[in-house]
This record gives sequence, C-alpha cells and structure tokens, in this order.
Amino acid sequence: MSQHYQYHLFSLPRDLLDTLIPRNVLAQPPQPPSAPTSETPSPLPLLAPGSRACNICLGSTFVDVDDQRAHFRSDWHRYNVKVRLNGHDPVTEAHFAQLVDALDDSISGSASSSDGESDDDAVAALVNKTRKLSRPSSPGTVPLTMPQMPLVWFHSPPSTQIGVYRTIFSLAASPSDYLADLKQMQSGGDHGRTWAMFMTAGGHFAGAIVRVKRPDDDNDDPGLTKRDLPSLY
Repeated sequence: MSQHYQYHLFSLPRDLLDTLIPRNVLAQPPQPPSAPTSETPSPLPLLAPGSRACNICLGSTFVDVDDQRAHFRSDWHRYNVKVRLNGHDPVTEAHFAQLVDALDDSISGSASSSDGESDDDAVAALVNKTRKLSRPSSPGTVPLTMPQMPLVWFHSPPSTQIGVYRTIFSLAASPSDYLADLKQMQSGGDHGRTWAMFMTAGGHFAGAIVRVKRPDDDNDDPGLTKRDLPSLY
C-alpha cells in the first residue's frame, strides 16, 4: 500500500527540494524558429542642446516653433502617431513617401473632397493597409498560447507530484523562476517570514497576517515539525 505524505509549502524536506523539476520543463512545446534579424538600424543623430525634435518621428529636427507645428500637422507625423497607437513602429519620411506613392488613386480622396478630408482619408487608408498587412495570412500562423492554470506543478521522481497555487508566486516572476522562488520560501531569515493574505468576493473581503516561517535560528530540527507550521497573529 502506497504511503501518503502531507507537506507544508514553507517546510519541504531538503531531499524533496533537490529532486523537484517544474513539470512544464518535462513537456516544453516546440519553440518557433526565430525570425531573421533585420538590418542594423542607423544610429540616431545627436541633437544639440536646446534643439527641437519629434519623439515619434525619429530623426526629425526643427529650426523653430513654426517648423515644429507644421510637422505636427503633416501626414507623416499623423500616420506615425496612429500606427504607434496600433502597436506598430513608426516609419521614416522616405518610407512614408513610398507608402503614399504605392497607395491606389481610388482611395486617395475624390476631387470634390476638401484638402483636409483628402489628407485624413489618405492617412486612414495607409493605417488600414498597415493593419491588414500585419495580420497573419492564415489561422495556422497564429501562435498557440498555453492556458494559465491555477496550479503550478512540480515533479519529483519517480511519481511525486506537488501543486502550488500560481498566486503564491510574484506576478513579476517568470515560470523558469518558480523553482528557485519555492526554494527561497523555505528560509525564514533572521526575523521569520510573514505574509498578508486577503480574500475578496461579492463585495466582501477577509484578511489575515500569517507567520508562515519562523526565524532560521528557531528551527532546531530539519523537516516537518510542529514549530514550522504557520501561526496567525
């Protein structure tokens, strides 16, 4: 008959910790081939102190305020603002000129439209064209994402499985750091380890301050002992 052990998250035995393997490492999905690197971008020109520049249209500088205002009204600047809001990179003035030249005459605005309306139509058409070109060509090109499960699983040979709630780990931690973080939780430090826990649902909440680990100097015996269990303040 197999034996069942009850472990405490903050007092895992050392021999178990040394053999734990994150289960996502055992079944890593194949990594997509890395895209070829584009040509090295040219370095941005250094600006003299007090000079004016646009922080969206890189490489654009102005001699005075009027020149800067004229740039902000230009199609190039308005296009870069819109594509950047859509998550794309701004283009240079030369590249923008090529995009305008390639734009079909039928969507550049009719003769009866005002100049402002024609400019707006041209910029909108270019933005829509950029958005369409950035879409995947087929559903098969969309990368599959693994669902976020509430538990993070660790495996210890031959058949021990340990699940830890994902919310225990820091939001800034990546899955590759979970095992190191789990090992770090076994240390109480000089002053012990204390956690603040809150539960919220339906407009109600509950909270507790929990001492999950006593100071390291207080632990006389390794492994699971009564003194290692968490206590409420």
